[in-house]
Amino acid sequence: MIRVAKDKGSVELIPLLQKLGAPVEKAKLHFADFAFQGEGTDGAPIPIGVERKTLNDFVASILNGRLPGHQLPGMLKCYAEIWVVLEGDWRISQYTGHVQVLKWHSTGNGPHKKKWVDIETGLAYALGYQELEGMMLTLEMKGGVRLRRTRDQEETCRFVKSLFHWWTDKAFAQHRSHLKFHSQFADQNLLVKPSLCRIVASCLPGIGYEKSGKVAAHFGSVAAMVEATEKDWEQVDGVGKILAHRIVEKLVVAGATV
Repeated sequence: MIRVAKDKGSVELIPLLQKLGAPVEKAKLHFADFAFQGEGTDGAPIPIGVERKTLNDFVASILNGRLPGHQLPGMLKCYAEIWVVLEGDWRISQYTGHVQVLKWHSTGNGPHKKKWVDIETGLAYALGYQELEGMMLTLEMKGGVRLRRTRDQEETCRFVKSLFHWWTDKAFAQHRSHLKFHSQFADQNLLVKPSLCRIVASCLPGIGYEKSGKVAAHFGSVAAMVEATEKDWEQVDGVGKILAHRIVEKLVVAGATV
């Protein structure tokens, strides 16, 4: 269940979340706009908090100290995973490098129109891209916060719903889309480059990514793996008699066609 803060600025999104099919309820949250329980690495529940801010509010809360001095310490006490969503349209001026947002402007007797203007900060100078990026990088690198940019309320709600399902639909360890080999080389997302033995093992029937590590640890080299008997393969954790036969058969056929 996604708990949505009763406060103004949060509770208005409940109808949109419900329209998207997300399970929601109003709640009194001392920190964050959205909160729910996810499943951690050891299966234990962990609290996740999501704070929603417009870019104007984000910059103002950094400059006046409200986010780093009050909200962030409170969220760190309440949640194990913290997200800050920056919602709204903004851009970097190609002429000045200033951060700009869309703002309604009067056109005399005609209808109001949106216009790109430098973001208001209360400072004597306009906010540039480097300053804004510095704020965000510091929060991510040193504050333990993950940032996500969204265009509007609907995209914010879709992100919150997706984040909720990522944490609750299956166990943390079952998320494996990052554990793949790219051709014969290690994907750059992997922290450790796999050995040649593991890469070859991953191509064998019934082995794949996870068992390839056990195979490489057991045999130690491609030569030992290729020369192994079915009995040798049965000694590998997760490899039974039938799978061992299939693997040896595959290696024999591969050797014969070299």
